[in-house]
Amino acid sequence: MEYGGGANYGGGGNTPARPAATPSGGGSETPAGGGGSETPASSSLPVSTSSDTVNLRGSTETFFPPNPKIGSVAFFGGARYRFDGSVWLRSPDVSPSRVNSGSTGSTGATGSAGATGGTGGTGATGSTGATGATGSDGPTGATGATGSTGATGSTGFTGSTGSTGSTGSTGSAGAAGTTGSTGSTGSTGSTGSAGAVGTTGSTGPAVDTATFTLSSSSAIATGAKTNSLHRVSFDANLTKLQVKQTSTGGFTAAVYIAGPDFGNPTTSSITGASLGISGLTGEVSAFNQTAITAGDFLFLDIYTNSSGSTAAQVFLTYNSR
Repeated sequence: MEYGGGANYGGGGNTPARPAATPSGGGSETPAGGGGSETPASSSLPVSTSSDTVNLRGSTETFFPPNPKIGSVAFFGGARYRFDGSVWLRSPDVSPSRVNSGSTGSTGATGSAGATGGTGGTGATGSTGATGATGSDGPTGATGATGSTGATGSTGFTGSTGSTGSTGSTGSAGAAGTTGSTGSTGSTGSTGSAGAVGTTGSTGPAVDTATFTLSSSSAIATGAKTNSLHRVSFDANLTKLQVKQTSTGGFTAAVYIAGPDFGNPTTSSITGASLGISGLTGEVSAFNQTAITAGDFLFLDIYTNSSGSTAAQVFLTYNSR
């Protein structure tokens, strides 16, 4: 069953809806006078319009709510009506209490997309404009006059050609002469006497270098290093002391001259040379004790290691005397 638009059922479209009456007896939504009848049975008014749902409980009123929204629902005479934007459509008879407590139906499937419209035709290409006229050429300038050609000089007379002389006759070849005999070989002359042997020059001085190498996992400790002795094999004089360290800062090393007892080299030892450096390398040629005797031992002593160097080398060079 259908009822027209927003007009009231059975009445004019301008009749306003009455205020909702509070239902008695616990607010039951069941229409009075038994379900199924579309004729109002009592004077009850609509109970609620807050959720776009109106319950007309058997009312003698003959109208639906004015100005409904699309999808608004009204219950009248035990039947359920829904407004589709134009008319009220009647749904199957359902009790309002059952409608209010029922689960929400699933969402309907989305309709398929419409076909894509055809592409419009391409408009006609406009005509090409006319080409403008070409301007006229300017006049050509006059050509200058050609200068006159000078007169050609006269050619001198050609002299007469002399006659060619006759070729003389070739003379006859003379007879070949005989080959002479080979002369005898001369004798070998005697060997000259050997010169006297020159005197032998003097031998230069012997040179040697005592090398001391130190390496440590931390800064090198100060003190005498007698575990690496150097033995002097000839009488000599010290000539140069060189020191090399791995870090910049104060570092002083000395080479001591000990006697021939390698078991106790510090006994009666004296300083041969010492050198303090702050850079990585340095050398000196001035010594505390210059002369050393064959058989003496040399050992190293570290005075200071402010640089914290973990490795160092000391070279002491000496010449024989």
